[in-house]
Amino acid sequence: MNFKDCFKMDSSAFFNLNEFAEEHLIDGKKYIVIVDNEKAKELNFKYDAEVYAGEVLFYIRAEEIAMPKPFRIMDFDNVKHQIVDVKKIDDIYEIVLIRND
Repeated sequence: MNFKDCFKMDSSAFFNLNEFAEEHLIDGKKYIVIVDNEKAKELNFKYDAEVYAGEVLFYIRAEEIAMPKPFRIMDFDNVKHQIVDVKKIDDIYEIVLIRND
């Protein structure tokens, strides 16, 4: 059994509110996600000839939402953001947002 197999079996531990996960509002609905804003700050994205650092990076179970499309607006905790990157890692989405002011 490799790490990915173990992670799939134990992803419920990561998405446990008593461990790493938190509740956040996404497009007006509560979801349990894991936020990693330190990693977001390390990432740079080019959009409209500007370079932006990611502001919010979170992980959510793929079963919770349909795969978001990059560049669409997502409301995260009642603040409008633009999705700049989405990756599917097994059964989890990694989503990076920048603020859309």
